[in-house]
Amino acid sequence: MKLIKYLLKIIVLVLLVNLNGMAQTINKPTAALYGFIENKGQIIDQNNNPNPSVLYLYTGNGLNVQLKKEGFSYEVVKTKFGSTKQPTSKEKFEHEKETIADTFFTHRIDISFVNANPNNSIVTGEP
Repeated sequence: MKLIKYLLKIIVLVLLVNLNGMAQTINKPTAALYGFIENKGQIIDQNNNPNPSVLYLYTGNGLNVQLKKEGFSYEVVKTKFGSTKQPTSKEKFEHEKETIADTFFTHRIDISFVNANPNNSIVTGEP
């Protein structure tokens, strides 16, 4: 159990150091200032359903790390910010600007620990 905790800490640290430099900054308030945030029902999946398999979430600088009972996931998110084009036709009014939405590119890896203790727990400390 202690070995799994130790390995998890090392893996997450290596991922944060290596991937953080490659990720593009997203201009939004994030939990990065606070570290991992406990999931109290606020984390949802791609179908907007609660995702109770995620116990803790770190998000910041285009990197998300999800701690789960059976392993962890990390994803790198790159954002291509949209723009607003001015109308090209003289018939269009100023308020009819064409807006191009932001585009998100996500790359995720899920890691599950084979034969891990099913009764493990994440021990938290001070923020």
